[in-house]
Amino acid sequence: MSGEKEEGKVDENELQQMLFTIEALREQISGLASQENLSRNIMNDYSLAKEGLEALLATEKGEATLIPIGGRVFVKATVPADQNVIVGIGRGVSVERTPKDGLEWVDEHLSEVRNSHSQIISRIREMETNLEDLTTHAQSMYMKLQAQGGATAEQGAP
Repeated sequence: MSGEKEEGKVDENELQQMLFTIEALREQISGLASQENLSRNIMNDYSLAKEGLEALLATEKGEATLIPIGGRVFVKATVPADQNVIVGIGRGVSVERTPKDGLEWVDEHLSEVRNSHSQIISRIREMETNLEDLTTHAQSMYMKLQAQGGATAEQGAP
């Protein structure tokens, strides 16, 4: 029975491995939180573009309107009869489109970003639940190890 663990005994190596797992999970959550923040900023950008395009489409040709440019700032503009918009499609490439086509493009991409954002949030919540469970288990293991007289003050609690 030399290599076997006694029933109810806590192994310091197992606790240490769990602490490494907890730290890795925290780092993954932090990375996902950064992705969530970026996707929220992109959604805000697309929403602003959508608002501007809708204002443009609702304006009679030759009529003045307010176009949002960000930060609750608007620019007064007169829309010419044949006004198209320039849409950046990636890698420094932009194309000219009608305002209606531009709005459809923005709506499509806004939907994709919203879906991605929802998936990121779901993954964060799932990982946070796992982190809570692991942390609770590690704290329990630590307490048992202390009771066994095996944990030292410098190891610290999870």
